[in-house]
Amino acid sequence: MFIVIPTEVLPSKKNIPWLTIVLAIALIFSFIVFQSDDEKKLNNAIQFYQASDLFTEEVELFKRYKNTEQGLNRYTDLSIVDLEGPSRIYLMILDPGFRHYVALHQSENQNENPDNYLKWQSFNKQLDYLVNQISYVQYGASPQNQSVLTLITYQFLHSGWPHLLGNLLFLFIFSTGVELLYGRITTVCLFISTGIFGGLLFNVLAGTAFTPLIGASASISGLMAAYAVYFGSKKINFFAWLGVYFNHYQWPAFVVLLFWLLKELIFQVVDSESGIAYLAHFGGLCSGALLGLTIKYLLPFILRTKIETNLNTNQNDNSHEGSTQQQSKLKSLELFQSAQEKIRTLDFNRAKNDLKLSLKLNPNNLKAAESLYHIVKLQPQSEDFKFSLNSIFEQPLKFEQWDSFCLKVSNQHTTDIRIERLSIDSFFNLLQRQLRNDQVDLNKAKVEQAKKYYAQQEQLPQLLFQWSMALAKRNRLRTAVKELNYLANYYGETSYGQAAIEQLKRLKG
Repeated sequence: MFIVIPTEVLPSKKNIPWLTIVLAIALIFSFIVFQSDDEKKLNNAIQFYQASDLFTEEVELFKRYKNTEQGLNRYTDLSIVDLEGPSRIYLMILDPGFRHYVALHQSENQNENPDNYLKWQSFNKQLDYLVNQISYVQYGASPQNQSVLTLITYQFLHSGWPHLLGNLLFLFIFSTGVELLYGRITTVCLFISTGIFGGLLFNVLAGTAFTPLIGASASISGLMAAYAVYFGSKKINFFAWLGVYFNHYQWPAFVVLLFWLLKELIFQVVDSESGIAYLAHFGGLCSGALLGLTIKYLLPFILRTKIETNLNTNQNDNSHEGSTQQQSKLKSLELFQSAQEKIRTLDFNRAKNDLKLSLKLNPNNLKAAESLYHIVKLQPQSEDFKFSLNSIFEQPLKFEQWDSFCLKVSNQHTTDIRIERLSIDSFFNLLQRQLRNDQVDLNKAKVEQAKKYYAQQEQLPQLLFQWSMALAKRNRLRTAVKELNYLANYYGETSYGQAAIEQLKRLKG
């Protein structure tokens, strides 16, 4: 067998594919918890069928049924051995078409032997109950058991350990890359939706009622296609294996996608009796390619159009905002989107440069600031980390939506944030954000640093007054009085110095 797998995007310690791991755990959990007793449940149903004499009574009916138009259509791919040998008992139990045929026959003859009909009804009801206890009968996808639920649940069921382990291998190969390229939410949506489409296509063209479709192969095929269309005509690294020969190659991604599609169609023709759902794989590949292209090209276009519309609206509503500023925002957006593409391909250096330019053009781009921080946070001594800190902490205090992110960064880097590495605005904005979010304990050392380094700055009296009020609010009156005295003595001529004097009078009174 000729196997081609991509090696362009690989996991690392910095990019652990958590979603892929969760999906793998879900597949293993489903198999162990829901399917471990399936063989036993099927044997119980067969034993009951034989012991109740239903099998003996219905053999002749099965011979007639397989020659009806419905039977010929259903069993067209089955051999004489399947239809007349011991394995026919599986068809007699699991095929809803045959069970319905038997029910019609019994109903037509119930007046001739009412007792026999009631006995058959009782046995048939028990048989249905036993059969429906089998997980792949209840949750597998088939033309007669097709719903949104079964089109999802079938993806998490497997026929045995070899089937499961094979799918887990390819899940890790492809889902890891797609997760890094598209993101976790998009990847799980691709997994489920392409599995649904693959199941639908298979059931329409090749599905059988007595062999429900199970397995994650269609979903994984969808991820394969999404992986390929992400790179399009770009040559990327692949590992190819044919028999004893294997090697690494660089091929255009879309050429490999065409190979995958063609392979599934060929095997559907030449290997139709294997029981492998090649059409489900084909459906997964087709839907994965379409969805991948939509996500890659259409959604960014919609987002860009929406932002351009908002900018044009702002231009009409706010005449003071010039076209230069709007152009800067658009260019910042383009750079941010470009950076996201580079991050998905693990090109962090170029992504970092795009994000820095994006923030210079639009300093209020929270998403860009978050992305840059996550790239440089492991290098706290670098100039890029310094740039990232200042771009975060310099945000005006009126932007309260920045508070949680600013405080998260400051709490994670208490030893890395040194006063000499921050601009004056960054330092004072950070302290005031901590104060208004009741993080008083984190401020003491920084306030002492501010007294030493920024004694002449006009922002300091305001900061000291807010610091004193925060202490008083926490009933730390002695420390609050000390800070208010410092403010009154050194900055008594300022408005905040005068306010400190008034507060001291109230506290002493």
